[in-house]
Amino acid sequence: DNFLGGRDFDTALVDEAIRVFHDDTGHRIERANPAHAGALRKIKQAAEEAKIALSRARVCDICVADLVDGLSLEVPLDRTRLRALTQPLVDRSIAVCQRLLAQHRVSAGALHRVVLVGGPTLIPFLRERVSEVLGAPFGEGLDPMTLVAQGAALFAASVGLSVRPREQTKAEGRPLWLQYPPVSTDLRPHLVGRLVGEQASPPLHSIQASRGDGKWTSETATLDAEGGFVLQLELAPRGASEFTLAGRAKGGQAVAVHPSTFTIVQGLTIGDPPLSRSVGVALSNNRVRVYLERGAPLPARCTFTHHTVDSVVKGAGDFALRIPIVQGEFERADLCRLVGTLEIPGAEVKQTIPAGTAIEVTIDVDRSGRLSARALIPEMGHIFEQVAQLRVPDARPETLKAALDDITRRLQAVRQAARGPGDAVSLLEVELACRSVQSDISAAAGGDADSGQKARRTLQEIDARLDVFEASRSLDHLQAEAREAVVWATDWVSSYGTSTERTLLDELSQSLQRARSDGDSLEMQRCISQARRLGHAAYFRDPQAWGRAFDTAASQVHKARNLPHAQRLVAEGHEARRRDDREALRRVTEGLWSLLPDNDHDRQASHDSGVR
Repeated sequence: DNFLGGRDFDTALVDEAIRVFHDDTGHRIERANPAHAGALRKIKQAAEEAKIALSRARVCDICVADLVDGLSLEVPLDRTRLRALTQPLVDRSIAVCQRLLAQHRVSAGALHRVVLVGGPTLIPFLRERVSEVLGAPFGEGLDPMTLVAQGAALFAASVGLSVRPREQTKAEGRPLWLQYPPVSTDLRPHLVGRLVGEQASPPLHSIQASRGDGKWTSETATLDAEGGFVLQLELAPRGASEFTLAGRAKGGQAVAVHPSTFTIVQGLTIGDPPLSRSVGVALSNNRVRVYLERGAPLPARCTFTHHTVDSVVKGAGDFALRIPIVQGEFERADLCRLVGTLEIPGAEVKQTIPAGTAIEVTIDVDRSGRLSARALIPEMGHIFEQVAQLRVPDARPETLKAALDDITRRLQAVRQAARGPGDAVSLLEVELACRSVQSDISAAAGGDADSGQKARRTLQEIDARLDVFEASRSLDHLQAEAREAVVWATDWVSSYGTSTERTLLDELSQSLQRARSDGDSLEMQRCISQARRLGHAAYFRDPQAWGRAFDTAASQVHKARNLPHAQRLVAEGHEARRRDDREALRRVTEGLWSLLPDNDHDRQASHDSGVR
């Protein structure tokens, strides 16, 4: 729970102190009143000190002299009262552990030990509650206050990255598109590259890599017909290896390339970390193209080809094509978290990019979870590498209040459809989160910007959680959709699929049965999507498939954004069909798809994505 921690314990104590102060003196201190911000800071400091003291003593007071109008605050506090005020917070954290264990089908009795991290875990009753529910013994000899720092130090020591700032130099030479692992456990990883843009004279013919320590040089790789090459590298063990690329023309003369250097770190961290949530690109139809699945080992990298929705006019300084990067397990982009945006501004393009232009997007997540993305326009040789990280928008209290009111109405409707104790527990957690949001909105109105951002993020997570709950209510619909997807995919995979695809479809069918019996709607949606992908891959191996797809797309050509271009594509498609050129028919059909419009509402919901 990203918004649950020691500060929430302090807030519970502050709320109690405010209540007692009002009962004793008649003075009301309100979070929403900016004039009370100073008094609230004093109470927070005293509450935190009292909370820490109760880890050692059994009785303590929250004391603030001359709080307002010469009146002082004094609230007696003991461990029993602290437990009553903060146990809901502890139970929220334990519920996260229980959900994780259930998700992986692990019983609490199978745990060897529990490691406690962070100051609040020193509270005696918290330890009692965790021991009571999870049962496993606590890790001995570990200081909760320094564990995070120790982990960070071990991570830094094992990765060995340089902290020296990279010198900013002007890009010179033939542009290369490189793929390589930034961190590798293998001593001999591969470098895959491709020349982008048009060849200048003398044309680049071959590439060679040499390690910066001068102790190793690669074989020479000759570029293929598409400008691609592969080199096997040799890393220095347990450290960072910097490589330099040298390009040669056919006659042997040197040809400058860019980038001309890159670095790979060899070694293991404490354990290869998995990706905590799936990462992908939000498409203009409010769907997500998943690049990296949850659980993928890091570092990880993936590339897919998209098509632009709009034209990017050269020199148009007021326009930028957006490629939103999202994180989450939902098929709908608006339910996933926006974590970054790759932008292609008109002011930076060398020539106008027409709608429907192919664009290769690469998403890269390093071992620490840091995200980067690159876009390549192969036809023009343009590369855009910077990811504009999401700037947190203003969280105005009135906007947050309206969002909370809407979620409260949804919660009431969902509560009426609740079935069984499991639903009741889940809804209770949502209600507690809503109460926390209400408190944060009040604090935001009083000038606490952090509380406003916390409320905004919590509202997003509640919204997504309610969506999951609502989806679980429609399991009958999902089951029918799953049967339809599997039957359709089975028909085509059995006819045109590979042996691997048939095996994968069998495994998906078993996963769907388990998800159906577990009532796991998210897993069912994931399996349905993968079954459809397998079916589509096999379907388009049918010799007549692209002809049928072309006919459907051509029938909607009047809706195209760029009608002249679409009409030219239709003419090319008819000619390709006459020649029985299926590859050309595929290219034409995909071009027509890229020109047909998406629903405007879907595009806005999909973070104004400019690709499909």
